[in-house]
This record gives sequence, structure tokens and C-alpha cells, in this order.
Amino acid sequence: MQLNRGRDETTIIPLKTISTIYVCPPSDTRQGSIGITSVEGVNFKPIWYSAALNNTQLDISTWPGYDITDILAAFNPLQSSLDTPHLYLVTENIQNDASSDHSTQSTVLDRLSIAQPILPLLPTHMQQFYLNKTVRNTCNEYQMASEYLTRWIKVTSNREDQACVDALLSVLPELTGPLPDHTRAPEDHPIQPEEWVFLFDNAGRLKYPVEHVKQLIFRGGGLHPDIRIEAWKFLLGIYPWDSSSEERLALRQSNRAAYYQIKGIWFNNVETRDSEHFKDERFRIAKDVHRTDRTQEMLAGEDLPNPDQDIDQGTNENLETMKEILVSYNYYNTELGYVQGMSDLLAPLYVAMGDEAMAFWVFAKFMDRMKYNFLMDQTGMHGQLSTLSNLVQFMDPVLFKRLEEANSTNMFFSFRWLLVWFKREFEWQDVIRLWEILWTDWLSDRMIVFVALAVIDEQREKILNEFEQCDEIYQYMNDLSGKISLETTLQRTEVLFYQFQRKVRMMQHTRSMLKEQLDQRSRWSGLQRANIERRVELLSIPDNLF
Repeated sequence: MQLNRGRDETTIIPLKTISTIYVCPPSDTRQGSIGITSVEGVNFKPIWYSAALNNTQLDISTWPGYDITDILAAFNPLQSSLDTPHLYLVTENIQNDASSDHSTQSTVLDRLSIAQPILPLLPTHMQQFYLNKTVRNTCNEYQMASEYLTRWIKVTSNREDQACVDALLSVLPELTGPLPDHTRAPEDHPIQPEEWVFLFDNAGRLKYPVEHVKQLIFRGGGLHPDIRIEAWKFLLGIYPWDSSSEERLALRQSNRAAYYQIKGIWFNNVETRDSEHFKDERFRIAKDVHRTDRTQEMLAGEDLPNPDQDIDQGTNENLETMKEILVSYNYYNTELGYVQGMSDLLAPLYVAMGDEAMAFWVFAKFMDRMKYNFLMDQTGMHGQLSTLSNLVQFMDPVLFKRLEEANSTNMFFSFRWLLVWFKREFEWQDVIRLWEILWTDWLSDRMIVFVALAVIDEQREKILNEFEQCDEIYQYMNDLSGKISLETTLQRTEVLFYQFQRKVRMMQHTRSMLKEQLDQRSRWSGLQRANIERRVELLSIPDNLF
């Protein structure tokens, strides 16, 4: 529980450490209050509730205390004290309560993620985001979004004076010249099967430099569907680029055996499958799988009875295979395990591979890239959103200023974009093309952030001229789903990356020249030296942009 006391003072109290909670509603003679005592006997400073000054009736009608106790009771049974009114005893530890059924736990989590009754107790900067409809939808889709808001959300900028930087660079001819151009093919030209075969010799070894192949994939717009089953294994590191056909056959055989050994940890162990922990994890996975990409032909049918009794719908062979892959990953990567959103990443890989074992390893290798997005402390997502915010400010101070005025520089509207690599924003085939292009790491291994920048840049005029509030920006950006042109976005992404490189070079060059002036003329007056040192400081580049 996170309690906001005002004056930027916040107390975070783990539910499992609470012994008693005193929830006293307001009345005509007293102000509403909440008091908490820990299991160690610590009495936390009480929280006083007031919806408005000198308006007792409004306090009474908006009192959130009863909703708070209802939500807490869904996790921990609360027992009313016989001696003290409004005092509740926490009778069980939250971690030991395995008696409630899965569907009840799920409902409680859904309620908690958007529970408006606790808003008065949250910091004010969080309240405005939780009340935003688009933000609530994102939190409903991904529980991690709620956790991200609680831990990381901010509405202030972290870098100033970018306009001064642009003024310093404005006289440089390279920045005032024509824009760089993209290098993509005039029309989509994904690598065809015959072209792919031609890249290898008779022994199945690559005849050309690896960078040449990656460049072909990047510029041509991806791969023909018939060669993905093989090419993805190169791009994701299952196959070494210098391997022969025979070596790859041996790798497939050993990977298949390794997968079924991992799967056997739970599949062949009745005791493991009967444990409450396994049932909980299996339920979480099954619930997500049954709502992932069900419009795809392989995942659409429900011709089989569902072995997961808590899921009130039929299933099919492919859905069950996806569940087994994700459960196996839970035992393969025990440190990370399964996190909501991973089923979104697996579905296209499984459909393309058509094989359980190979789909598992392709997914596992993809997760090696994506695992930082799913860390419980959300440092990975925070780092990416912070980088995107800095990148927008670095590239377009005017647009950033507008976002700042609308309290949108936290870039939370792009949370879903980066979490699952635009899985919900592009059409199915375009998502697959985008992923395989990004897997090349051509130009940069952080190209996903520039893709996000390109989508924002495409909407620049609307953001500048049509929207006043963060609600409007969030809603509009969310509604772009299914309406974004991949080809236009990729062209813009490449151009923006070249512009970024050019600006970095100019800043580094100008900074170096100013430093040389300071070194060569040690007898500058105090004011002159201070001015140059200030310019040197302004030309520093945020570390997370490299």
C-alpha cells in the first residue's frame, strides 16, 4: 500500500507487514482517518481525509475507507475488533492465503489495478494518470503498467536549455543542409527463397559477410514467409552464421532434446503439477493465451475441451502447445519466469515456426533481448521511456515543450509500444516484418526507440496544434493502433536516426572546439570563461542516448 501524505511525503507499506488497520469514517463531529500498525508494533502516522475544506457532507459521501477495506479483505481476511470500533485485525498473511479460487484472485487484481477508491491516497501526479481512460485501458491490458505508474511515473522534464543548444548549432552548415535520405528499397522487396539459397555454398555455409545479409533484410523490408523458419534462427542466435548444413541439423536435434528435457521437469512430475504454485502459474498463462491473437487461423478454434477447468471456454491443439511452451519457459528461466505480455511475443513466433521445440528456442532467444522489459522493478521499461523522452527533447525541443505543457513527457502513451514491440499497433504481418528487421541490429541495437520516435514525429503537427491536455494526446496515440503505415514509419525511422547521428557529431565537434579554446587561452576573464564553460555544459549529451 502506498500512502500519499502531501508535501511529497509518501509511505510504502507491504500488505504482509500490516497487523491492524483503523478505518474511521468522517462524521459531523470528526474528520475521517486511517491508521496502520505493523506486525512489529510500529504505529504509522495517521492519514486524515478531507475532500474539501469545511464540507463535512462531501467528506462523508466521498469517503474511500470502506472500498479500501473491501479490497484489502479480498487479499487478507479482516476481522473486526470486538473492543474498538473501526479497527480491523489482519488474520492471515497475504502470501499464505491460497484458499481463494483463481477467478476470485483475478477479479481482485483487475479491480486493484484501476481502483478509483484509493486515488485520494495516491500522490497527485499519479491520480491524473489513473483517471485517464486510455491509461486505465493500458493498465487493464498489462498489470505491469500499473506497477510502472506506481514506481516511476513523473510529469517533470529532466533536461533544459535544448533551445540554447540548437542556437549554438544553427550556424553549422551540416545541420542547415538538406535532410538525409533513407536507403530502403522503392518497393517492399523481402528476401525471396531463391535469393536466400544463393547466399550459401554447397556445404550450407554463408558465402557473404553477415552484415551484407542483415543490410538486405533491413533495406528490403524483411523476409519471405517461407524462409523465416530458417532465417530467424540465424537472426536470433540459435544458429552461428558460419555454421554448415550438417552442423545446423545437429543443433536442431540437440535443441529439441534439450527442450523436452526442460518440459519434462513439470510435464512428467505429477507432484509438481498438483502443487498450488504450479496451478497458479498455469492459470495465469492459460488466461493470457486464451485472449492472445484469437483471430489467427491457427489459434481461432475451440474444438477441444479445456484441461484448465477454471477457463470457461474451449481450446485447440495450438493453444495448448503455446501454454506448454510458456509453462516450460517458466522452468527454463526461473529468475524471470512468465510475465503478462509474453504470450503476445510468443504467438507470431509459434505460428511461423509451426513446431513446439523450435518455437520455444526462438521465443527464449527473443526473450534474451526483451527480458529487461519484464523485470519486476520496471527498471528496463523506465530506462526505455526515459531514453525516448530525452530523444524527443534532443531531436525536437519545440515538440517536447508542447508535451511538457500537457504533462506527457513521461511518454507513458508509448508503454505498450515498447513493452511488446508494437505488437498491438501494426497489422499481424507488419509486426512480423518489423521484428525481423529490428533483429538485424542494422544501424543500432536500440532501433526500437527510434521507431517510437518516428511514430511520434509523424503526429507532430496534431500534437502541436490540436491537443491541449494529456488525456487528448493519450487517447489519440492509443487510437493509432492498426492505422500506422509500417513502410512510412521505417523510412522515417532511418532518416531520424541519421539526423540524430549528425546532430551528435556536430555537438561533439563544437564541444571539442570550445574546450580547446579554454585550454589554449588560460587567461580568459571570469565572465568569458564562465560563458564558454556554460556552452560546453549545454553541449553534453545524455548518457542514455548512446
